[in-house]
Amino acid sequence: MFFLDEGTALKSLRGWTDQAEPDVFVALASGRSPFRCSDLLALAELIDGFLGDGGGEHV
Repeated sequence: MFFLDEGTALKSLRGWTDQAEPDVFVALASGRSPFRCSDLLALAELIDGFLGDGGGEHV
């Protein structure tokens, strides 16, 4: 489905429906992740220890 926006540019609703191409990451991951949250947090603490950060925030 297409429509014209206020600036008369042609827009498509395809990306908002199941007609769009699937996101590559979502398709490959299939709901799985190779890492558990607890393992990643432990790794962040280990890295902080090596860097001497000791209490820095993780982003």
